[in-house]
Amino acid sequence: METSKPRLHPVDTVFHFLIGAVLVWFCSLLGPLGLLVPIIGIGMPIHFFRSRAFITAIVFVIVSPLFVSFLSGVGDYIDGDARLRHSGLPGTEFHNLDPKLRCGRVTYGCCVSGNEWVSQLPYNAAVSLLTRSFGLMPGAYDGPYPSKAKARQVVAKGSTISVDDLRNDLLRVGDTEPKLDDGVGSQLVDCLIAHHDFDPQPQVTATLWKDECIVLRIPTPFFSEDDKPAAAIVLISRAAGRPFAYYGTGGYHHHFPPVTWHRVSR
Repeated sequence: METSKPRLHPVDTVFHFLIGAVLVWFCSLLGPLGLLVPIIGIGMPIHFFRSRAFITAIVFVIVSPLFVSFLSGVGDYIDGDARLRHSGLPGTEFHNLDPKLRCGRVTYGCCVSGNEWVSQLPYNAAVSLLTRSFGLMPGAYDGPYPSKAKARQVVAKGSTISVDDLRNDLLRVGDTEPKLDDGVGSQLVDCLIAHHDFDPQPQVTATLWKDECIVLRIPTPFFSEDDKPAAAIVLISRAAGRPFAYYGTGGYHHHFPPVTWHRVSR
């Protein structure tokens, strides 16, 4: 019958703990060596448990990079500021709120070293697990979320919107006059229309879908080709007055949205 290993001396326990902690964090920062993180992260607690250093095993798990990333996701979910972590060059729809989890996304850039999963997978897992278990995080958009095809369909029957009204954060959509968050309209106009010399000005259209989602279509001739008129379709929460998603038609595209869902401090 196999017996447990002799109990570690307290000095040896501390020494093994420090060596293991430094090693696991060192590997987590060095590209392909990140593959050793789960091996060390599992092996060291097993070593401590077999040596009857149970508290040390638990503490080692808590300070490991995988668990720290997981806890970071938990904290951001509680604060209402969780954003799924990814790598790569973002496209037009990358920064849209996730249709199911209703949180944003953030990219750590195009250059990858192989260890990005250490901080990304546990974080994303925490956000997904908490959302599916307890519902959307505080402050998340919980209204209707049309697909690209549906947004194009409903805005095709939209009302014409004055560019001046849009610049002043005011929309007249049918019998309603939803107000945008301060500066949202002017930023959309400045980024998509005003910086380009169009004559006449593009015709902006908007519609209110399911009483909460404002679907705004802003033509962008700068991206258009002869047979492919381009436009940015912006989905805006009526309650928050801020965009939560963008779709591009024709040649329109961006890497970062003209206006973000989260208000940016200035």
